[in-house]
Amino acid sequence: MRDLALDGFVDRLAALTGESLRAILVTPLRTVDAVRFRQHVFEDLDDEGTRSTVEAFVEVMGTASGYRTHQSRAHHPVEADLWGARAVGEYVRAVDRLANDLPASLASAPARSLALRSLAQFADAYAASDGFGALRAHATRVEAGLAQVRYAVLVRGPKVTVAPLGDEPDLQAQVLAAFDRFRQRDPAAAAHAPAPGPNLDHVQAQLLGLVAHLFEPLFRDVASLAGAAGVPDATLASAAEQLRFYLAWRAALAPADAVGLQTCLPDVVAGDVELHAEETWDLTLGLEHAADGRRVVTNQLDLHGDERVLVVSGPNQGGKTTLARTFGQLHLLAALGVPVPGRDVKVMLADRVLTVFDREEVAGELGGRLGAELARVHAVLDALTPASAVVLNEVFSSTALADARWLARRVLERLIAAGVPTMLVTFIDELSRLGPATVSMVAEVDPRDPTVRTWRVLRRRADGRAYADALADRYGLSDERLAQRLAR
Repeated sequence: MRDLALDGFVDRLAALTGESLRAILVTPLRTVDAVRFRQHVFEDLDDEGTRSTVEAFVEVMGTASGYRTHQSRAHHPVEADLWGARAVGEYVRAVDRLANDLPASLASAPARSLALRSLAQFADAYAASDGFGALRAHATRVEAGLAQVRYAVLVRGPKVTVAPLGDEPDLQAQVLAAFDRFRQRDPAAAAHAPAPGPNLDHVQAQLLGLVAHLFEPLFRDVASLAGAAGVPDATLASAAEQLRFYLAWRAALAPADAVGLQTCLPDVVAGDVELHAEETWDLTLGLEHAADGRRVVTNQLDLHGDERVLVVSGPNQGGKTTLARTFGQLHLLAALGVPVPGRDVKVMLADRVLTVFDREEVAGELGGRLGAELARVHAVLDALTPASAVVLNEVFSSTALADARWLARRVLERLIAAGVPTMLVTFIDELSRLGPATVSMVAEVDPRDPTVRTWRVLRRRADGRAYADALADRYGLSDERLAQRLAR
């Protein structure tokens, strides 16, 4: 995840959706059917009606969950009961809305998702059950009762008296009316208001206790509702949690769509090495640029027939490492069943993505930088399966050219024999010519100025001299220019 620059992205999504969903973000699915099951949910969420229904359900379930958290943190038992009763009331509203709206929204669109259709059926049956009907009636009764609570507070020195409201004038209304002209209506000022939560001080808590004693039957009913068993239903709670993941993923990709970067649900195949991705881009880099209204350069990746290894060469800072990350991201994200960066993507279902990226030498490593790199490559080869995808970025660059050539060739031969899709970023051009399994890709520069990178990486034969010749010509050091100067 770190090599592919996805660790920060996953951390941000987990912060939005909850740590319990982190496993979804790092665990590849094992079958094509499982991938398509998840993809169909994303497809159905493209329908505005279905999406708004799901968003409303997830939002209200989240509100109910927040009230449950307040309930657990409240110090006064009556306050805890009130938060719990509010949580049940929100839950009832979430279920009723889901049962009413989701079947209708799915019926109005060509729904493919078994998950959403099953959820609609479950919610409809659950909302119509006797148990939920009794819970709904209980919540309605408590909310109506609390809405009618009125009481008077008499403060005389250190003594506080709470009593039912009689014929006394509504002094609260008079005070608010008198001070209305001083009220701050600036939204910025409202932002400093304390957040709602279990924050009663000891005086408020004692007053609440007296009010509960005054309306004892009602508050017994509140406590009963707050402690209702089986709330929330485990199936609906799980559905809300997982749907939050789908919505968060769509929201995370929205900035890319705003700048014209395409995403799609890939065609995922099992057993065969397939790779085709048009206008693909690095997820993390693309979203960082999109947040500033900029659009990254896109590329195309292909592996067909006997091709297994993309060997990427070219000048430094030309987009090679970015493309290596993109290659790994496509395989990993496709196996998660989520939309991937690019258009018209077809990719093998990978059971794991194995990476070795160049790292700085760490003090204390007895084998040095090369030894550590060899150990990581060895671990990759040991973990390799026929369904793995491998990304090797600038491996063995810390050693002499002859050693790097020999080591990289041996590793590449092992990967070709295993038949796994691989991307190798290297400065050794000849590795792209090992046979029909290898494909050469070269990071391009501006032909008018070889010091300007285009960040386009194209399929073509690697020619290490091309960039050097262009630079030599730019600075007057080509064979022809040197000959002319010597002749003079």
